[in-house]
Amino acid sequence: LVYNMLGTHNNLAENSLFLNLGYWEQAKSYDAACTALAEELAKDAGVKDGQVVLDAGCGFGDASAFWSQKHDLPKLRALNITKRQLDVARVRWADKKIEIVEGSAMDMPFSGMEFDAILALESSFHFPDRVQFFHEALRVLKPGGILAIADFFPLSQKIGLSQRFKEWIKANRHRHRLT
Repeated sequence: LVYNMLGTHNNLAENSLFLNLGYWEQAKSYDAACTALAEELAKDAGVKDGQVVLDAGCGFGDASAFWSQKHDLPKLRALNITKRQLDVARVRWADKKIEIVEGSAMDMPFSGMEFDAILALESSFHFPDRVQFFHEALRVLKPGGILAIADFFPLSQKIGLSQRFKEWIKANRHRHRLT
C-alpha cells in the first residue's frame, strides 16, 4: 500500500528511480552509488553471460536494466509485488530483455529449479517473512545456484539519531562543504 502511494520521482537521483542506499566507495552521485551496489551484488553472485537470473523485489527495475545491459542474459526476470512500480518499469525498460513479473517473493510464480542466480538488492527487508523467502529461493534455484542479497540489518546496539547524524557528518566531511 505504501509503495503504491509513493510517487515515481526520486529526489535523491538524477536519472534513476533506484530505491537503495548505494555503495559509495568511489561514487560521486546517488545514481552512481546505486549502480555500484548493483554491480557489486552481481559480481559477488558470480553472474555470467548465459545465465537465467531473477531480480527479487525489483522496484522500478533500474538494477534489472543495469544487469541486462552488463551481461548477455537469455532471461532476466524482475519480480515485484507493487503493480504501480511494475507499470513504470514496463514503460521505462520496454527495450531491454527483461520479463517483468507481478508476484510475491514469498510465493514465487515460477517453476522449481529455474534460476542460476537470484539477486535481492535491498529488498528482502521488505518481505514480511524472510525465512519463507529463503524457502522459495531454494525452490526456484537450480542446483548450485546462488542467492545474493545486499541489505541492511538492525544492529544489536541501538544508536540514537543524533549519534548517527554526527557519524555521517564525520564520514562525509570530505564530500560536502558544511557551512
